[in-house]
Order: sequence, then structure tokens, then C-alpha cells
Amino acid sequence: MKKTLQAENSIDTWFKQYYDELYAFAVKQTNCTSQAKDLVQETFIAAIQSLDSFKNLSAPKTWLYSILKRKIIDSYRAGNKYILQENVEDDIDTQEAHLLDNHDFLRCLKRALASLPRQWRRIVVAKHYHGKSPEQICEEFDISMQNYWQIMHRAKLQLKKQISKF
Repeated sequence: MKKTLQAENSIDTWFKQYYDELYAFAVKQTNCTSQAKDLVQETFIAAIQSLDSFKNLSAPKTWLYSILKRKIIDSYRAGNKYILQENVEDDIDTQEAHLLDNHDFLRCLKRALASLPRQWRRIVVAKHYHGKSPEQICEEFDISMQNYWQIMHRAKLQLKKQISKF
């Protein structure tokens, strides 16, 4: 009983501390407020269900973000049913919605990817094309999580610089 009360207090505290950040992240990733709310709610439900497995090896915020990222990936793999139901395409700039249909842009994107160092390119492709989690990528490439985030940050900056020339 005492452990259950402590667990409820932890989740309640984490909800108050991290909900806004998790929600903002989910909105940024999905471009859909209702989907973001659902994903964050599912994140906290999963956290409650697996709280016994949380060993404090990472910060609670890190653990919650990793759950949320998996939920977002699962949502995309399921076909973004929320986005389709809400017709969010109306809110997206027409140019952005059809950017991947633009052959010139695709050529530019391929050149930008080719400009990345080999390992960076392989990591970016593993994440954004193959949908692998950061944990899977770190294991596959034998890198630390900190190194992974540094590579992703630097790769995104370089890609943005190259693509902005388009």
C-alpha cells in the first residue's frame, strides 16, 4: 500500500512538472494538438503501468521522453490515424505538403545527406527512414546516448544549412 501511494505521488509530481514540455514536444512532432494530448496521456498511462520497472538509472523526465518518443513512432507506423481524421493538411503550407513530391528538393536533400560524414548519414537514415529508436541506434553503432544526440544535432544543423540553399 505504501509503495503504491509513493508511486502515485511520483506520477502526480511528474505530471505536474513535465506535462507541458511533453505536450509541446508531441505537438511539434505531430502537428496535431489532439493527437499530442492523446500521446502524452498514453505516455503517462504507460509510465504508471511500468513504474515498477523504473530503476532511477535515468532522470524521470528522460524516461518519460523515451516513452513518448516510442508512442509517437508507433503512431506514425499505425498510419497517423489522428492526423487523417482531423484533416490537418488544411493547416499545412501547400509547399511543405508537397515538398517530397518536388524532384529538385529531393535532389537537394540527397546532396545534403551525401555531404554528411558517413556515420552521421547512417544514423540519420536509421532514425528518420527506418524509424529506429535512439536506444537501438546507440546499440547498433556502439555510441553513447550523449554522442547520439550530438551527432543528430550537428547533422540537422548541417542538413538545414544545405537545404536552405534550395
